[in-house]
Amino acid sequence: MKNKFKLFLNNLRRFVEIPFCASCQTRLSPISQSYVCFCNDCTAKWYMAKSKMCPKCSETAEKCVCTPKFFKKHQDYIPSLIFYSSKSGNVPSNTLLTLKYRKNGELFKFLAFELAPKIKTVLSERNISPKDCIITWMPRQKKNILKFGFDHSEKLVRCLAKELGAQPLPMFRRKSGIEQKKLDTEQRRQNAEDSVILRKSSKFGGKRVIIKEVTTGKNVIIIDDIITTGATLRRGVLLALPLKPKSIICATVAKNMQN
Repeated sequence: MKNKFKLFLNNLRRFVEIPFCASCQTRLSPISQSYVCFCNDCTAKWYMAKSKMCPKCSETAEKCVCTPKFFKKHQDYIPSLIFYSSKSGNVPSNTLLTLKYRKNGELFKFLAFELAPKIKTVLSERNISPKDCIITWMPRQKKNILKFGFDHSEKLVRCLAKELGAQPLPMFRRKSGIEQKKLDTEQRRQNAEDSVILRKSSKFGGKRVIIKEVTTGKNVIIIDDIITTGATLRRGVLLALPLKPKSIICATVAKNMQN
């Protein structure tokens, strides 16, 4: 009964907030299932993209082991949903643009719904319960939060936290810096080191806490939207390690096919 009521409210909201496909931006029917954010054509293309294999390791993005060397010390692979190419203009790249620049609530929920099982697989391999995890994100630049009105990574992670049953915690803060996409590998690493810092305290469970106190001995999941060189995620891991967490697990929505 509770799920039916949620579906009713979701459909009612879709009448008020006209839904559009997250890829081609065509109008969607207000009456549909929860987490539907693509038209039929783009839905088929999305799942086709998810099944694409890495040309190096012959794995899908979920278990592609072509990970920057730094992460090999912490996990065998970084689970992702899709491979993408920023120049292709296909469903994966269009979806990532919508994720970043349009406040599409259905897309946040959909991606969380899709990514959660991949993270659960990694946790299961380590005998970790999602409820014993703290989940955080690599934040957006403040100027872009002001420009677009939201941090897409935070929105995604808060939806993921509900799917996993984990506890969301803002651990990092990003100072002003250059956009990573404009830089080469070494420049990205230096820019991440200069612009991403660890918060001393943050709101957690309805109260303000000291980051170190709530993360020491805990399992920490770090989420980023895209991994290209891994510079941003690497910075997050390096900032988290001195807190002495029990484990650190990284995951992303997409992986650049160049990796």
